[in-house]
Amino acid sequence: MTMKIKKCFSVILPIIPALFLGLVYSAPAEAAKQLEMGSTSVNSAGTEVERECEIPITLKGGFNDVNGLAFTLSYNHNAFEFLGLFQADKEVYNGDDYDPPGNEPSAETIENGLFYIANVKADEGSVLVAAAAANFLASDTADVVPFIARFRAYEGVDTGVYEVGVQKTVIGPDTAADAGYDVPTELDVAVGLDPAGDPAEAVSYPVDLVAGSITVASTYTISGKITVNGEVIPGVQIRLIENGEPVGDDYPVNEDGSFEIAGLDSSKTYMIKAVYGSEVSDALEPGVGDVYNWEGLVFGSIAGTIYGLGDGQEATLGVTSVTKQICQTVDLTGDGSDQSYGVDNLLPGDDYIVSISGDGIATIYYDGQTDPAAATPVTVTANSVTDGIDFSLGTVVKYTLTYLAGEGGSITGGDLVQQVVHGGDGTTVTAVPDEGYRFVQWDDGLLEAARTDTNVEQDITVEAQFEWMVTVATPIFEPDGGLHPGPTVDVTVNCATEGATIRYTTDENEPTLSSSQVVGDMVTISVPGVLNAKAWKDGMNPSDVKTAIYQKVMLDKVGLYDQAGGKFYFANALAGGPAAASFRFGPRGKNWIPIAGNWDLDDENEIGLYDQENGKFYLAGELAGGPAAISFRFGPRGKTWLPIAGDWDNDGVDGIGLYDQENGKFYLANELAGGPSAISFRFGPRGKTWLPIAGDWDLDGIDEIGLYDQENGKFYLANELAGGPSDISFRFGPRGKTWLPTAGKWGELE
Repeated sequence: MTMKIKKCFSVILPIIPALFLGLVYSAPAEAAKQLEMGSTSVNSAGTEVERECEIPITLKGGFNDVNGLAFTLSYNHNAFEFLGLFQADKEVYNGDDYDPPGNEPSAETIENGLFYIANVKADEGSVLVAAAAANFLASDTADVVPFIARFRAYEGVDTGVYEVGVQKTVIGPDTAADAGYDVPTELDVAVGLDPAGDPAEAVSYPVDLVAGSITVASTYTISGKITVNGEVIPGVQIRLIENGEPVGDDYPVNEDGSFEIAGLDSSKTYMIKAVYGSEVSDALEPGVGDVYNWEGLVFGSIAGTIYGLGDGQEATLGVTSVTKQICQTVDLTGDGSDQSYGVDNLLPGDDYIVSISGDGIATIYYDGQTDPAAATPVTVTANSVTDGIDFSLGTVVKYTLTYLAGEGGSITGGDLVQQVVHGGDGTTVTAVPDEGYRFVQWDDGLLEAARTDTNVEQDITVEAQFEWMVTVATPIFEPDGGLHPGPTVDVTVNCATEGATIRYTTDENEPTLSSSQVVGDMVTISVPGVLNAKAWKDGMNPSDVKTAIYQKVMLDKVGLYDQAGGKFYFANALAGGPAAASFRFGPRGKNWIPIAGNWDLDDENEIGLYDQENGKFYLAGELAGGPAAISFRFGPRGKTWLPIAGDWDNDGVDGIGLYDQENGKFYLANELAGGPSAISFRFGPRGKTWLPIAGDWDLDGIDEIGLYDQENGKFYLANELAGGPSDISFRFGPRGKTWLPTAGKWGELE
């Protein structure tokens, strides 16, 4: 055997001496690996193919350092035939298939394959296996199955468990004399040699050898077809008999009469009998095509007419005999006419009970009874028909179900008008309210919106009732938006619907049930800001959304400028009284004239002065002394025209203007720069020394003009940038003084 292996494995010769010449180093015993034979089962009663079985040979414990194997399988040669080794996880090649140098394997085959020789000693029941590979058998320590051993059980071999052993291979003069084995010698099971290594570097590994087994059973299957008097009869069953006794329950027969009973013990003898109702056949023998025919069984029939079965009405006719163990049913569908029926394959007997039931049909027993104990038994005679087993159903009772929807809703689901037979069920309908409504009840008192009327015994007409869910009143705000001078405003929020819950937002989102709730009827809003509110109450529709916008604004007030002292005096209201605040701005003793305006969009006005001699404006950036923030020329030099300022075009920035006392005419500019006037008109008397002022007197976002009469200490204010009489007039300041007027949004001064 050694020389044969060497010849067949010339491509991997370095492994062969390691296996068979003992040129190895033994690894420590604690590093033992394992070669395990698997276990399987086989049926000795089948065909040759059915008697075959396979056992995996598994290498465990890490064979990623092994590329040579030698072991011997042992088996019961009186029970099994060894068929060979076959590929599992590895590509395996039988060395007998190669005869180098004329038929050497390819380089790829050598690289990936496991070459083996199996020396079968059939008369001893052993297989000597030697295998070698160019590379290790595994890439890691996972289990690997290099081979599957295939066996075939001899037909009729005794049942039981047979061991399939594995031992070390023993060679001697009869198998390896050429290699110098003069006495029987055990070979190492596993050898590892680096593909590029020297045979002297080979390592032998201890391997535990674990036997497997083959369990032999002997079963068989009985199959065929059952007929009665040559025909397939529904309801026939198979009874399996062994030693005169039934084996288990009766076996069913398919619609075509076929049957199959598997897993029968081949050591036992079985008989087949057919069962129909209370009748049991003698033992049956298979005929042509494995047909088991039960000859001589006799039948009778019953027949009759069903009167009054409505068109489309479904019914079931039942025929039952307790003594004959027969129970048959016939499904019927009416077509509006009298309907004949017949029930065949009934065993002769005198206790048959016939009944009918179905849609709108309470169970009726022959002859016209509703109590089965009072039913008239029907006799069935062999080879004849018992006729006249009739049923009269009379008129089929049907009822009408009508479903109506009241105002504020509709009905979905089943038909609004349904026809139902006596005792039948309607289909489900559901009452669905329209938006703003809710379902209350059906007018027969049912509170569930979905209803299914069952076991109907009369006409039913019901109406779904809905009611309008009253809408909660829209919340009320006080104040309801508008212009407000402070940084915040307290808004009272109420709802006319008692018990309503009000929720609000202060952004662009509509309030929801998760929004903040109004507590104590008061909400504080930042100015500028927006307030949205919505009210809810159980059983009512929520209110509309109430929205108000709160804008920041300050009323213009008046003030005076003392030219001699270069000092401003300011009032907090359009009414008489002491000054609320004062400060110095500009040179003392000059005839410069004061103005006020919002030069920088900060929501509060600042002041300024006008130099008539040079026709030049000086504007301050805040209500305090200091140099001018803006200066420019506007109007003629050396004229006694008087300056004013105001937002003439509602752009948020005040422009300036001049008043010609001699002609009683205003010249207004929209830009803080020199140039021609944008607006001009006459207001006030000509040739008077009344002094001009400007401010938003009516909260329309546009500043208007006014005049101050020093002689009488009186203001005249107009609400339009046009000529005409004054809209507001009042006294403020002393009479006959040269105090000069001014106006602006001062805020709350202290």
